[in-house]
Amino acid sequence: MTVASREPQITSAQLERAICARSFRRFLSFVRIQEPPVPGVPGSGGIIPFQPWPHLMELAEILPATLLLALLKARQDGATWLIAAYLDWLANYRDGTDALLLSKTEPDAQSFLSKAVTIHRLLPSHLVVPFAKDPTTEVMVLRNGSMLTDMASTENAGRSRTFSVVVQDEADFHPYLAENFAAVKPTIDAGGQLIMVST
Repeated sequence: MTVASREPQITSAQLERAICARSFRRFLSFVRIQEPPVPGVPGSGGIIPFQPWPHLMELAEILPATLLLALLKARQDGATWLIAAYLDWLANYRDGTDALLLSKTEPDAQSFLSKAVTIHRLLPSHLVVPFAKDPTTEVMVLRNGSMLTDMASTENAGRSRTFSVVVQDEADFHPYLAENFAAVKPTIDAGGQLIMVST
């Protein structure tokens, strides 16, 4: 007498999650963003799908494969939203990701983090690791131990620990860019990722 083996059933949600974990580009197809209203344009703004413009999709291939990246961007080209989505993708699918977002001022840094928080909140529930606690203006923590922290570019920013990934937004305008680079160099030496973005 033979006993039929039971193969574990994989749901479409589990399959979708597994594909997104392997492909940042696939993950982007589920990303939605919050656009501010345009003054004088009724009905503008609100929650919209991430726009897969060709230059962003090319960058989506480069980001996961490049440890040291310097990116020149134009205003309103979608790059900040893309990088915020990338950090959320890492946080969801690479347990224990420890990311630092550095910007020229505290409000700028908080604005960057708020984009990642917005993306996380708007994703389908089967694709996200839940928040470990409510996000603040300074930090987003997930139940898998991943953490996104924002800081202004002060003289000592980034000296506290070795991060998995560091993003220096508007790097050319940081008052302490050289000091910050020296502070996060152990991240790079340990195989972490550094993304410098600037207009």
